[in-house]
Amino acid sequence: MRNRLSSIITTWPFLIALSVLLLNDWWLKFAYPGSVTGKLSDVAGIAVVAMLLLAAWPARRRVIYLALSAFFLWWKSPLSAPMIAFVNSVAPLPIGRVVDYTDLLALAILPACRQLVANHAAYAISGPALRRLLLAPIACMTIVAITATSVMRTQQEYVVRRTAAGDALRVEELAEAINSAATGQGLACEKRADKLDGLTCRNNNLHMDYIFLDRDAVAFTIQAHPEGLFFGRSGTAQADALRAALKSVLAERFRGLEYVEQLNAGAGRR
Repeated sequence: MRNRLSSIITTWPFLIALSVLLLNDWWLKFAYPGSVTGKLSDVAGIAVVAMLLLAAWPARRRVIYLALSAFFLWWKSPLSAPMIAFVNSVAPLPIGRVVDYTDLLALAILPACRQLVANHAAYAISGPALRRLLLAPIACMTIVAITATSVMRTQQEYVVRRTAAGDALRVEELAEAINSAATGQGLACEKRADKLDGLTCRNNNLHMDYIFLDRDAVAFTIQAHPEGLFFGRSGTAQADALRAALKSVLAERFRGLEYVEQLNAGAGRR
């Protein structure tokens, strides 16, 4: 089994799938959110796991197909919510997933994985010495990819609104103040394509959308990824820093504003 696993992880298809999984989960999904990057991790992740399992137990193809399909269906359904809640109550880093049954289309990669494993010698990285050199780093990257790519991005939602005793708000002045706080945290802001009354501000790790609910309130949605796997600020630390900057700037420039945050399960972990 060990030799079969060593052979499959030093092939180009496996290395490409592993690289796509890591790159997508730690950069592309956040920098370019959308249906393509949302599905890319599912396809790459299933490919990585399927190739490992099929290499380890080549005679158990049907069992592996059934087990992977059943697990993926469970993971993408509400049935996995109790397990996720338990893990998030004890683990230092939260995990999460989106309930989306269209993600099950990623299972269509399984037959291709079987063919790649059956003909792995044709796709091996050239040179026995190079394969031996790459074996340990690829194995470590595989462990990180499988265990760490479900770390959930931080998301915060709140509203800043005028109190009865507050000054009337001018949208232009409020937008300028928000933009000032965002740029101070390293975000670049631009008009939302779908709304004329809000902005999108982002960098590689932080993404803030805000819209004016009316002339007395503005709603914020902030999403953040950790700056790196083993270093840099966490997503929560970055989102909290942006929230603190917004509160400071708005309190300095306007009278009679209040901050309202939606209560969600697990909010105390922020």
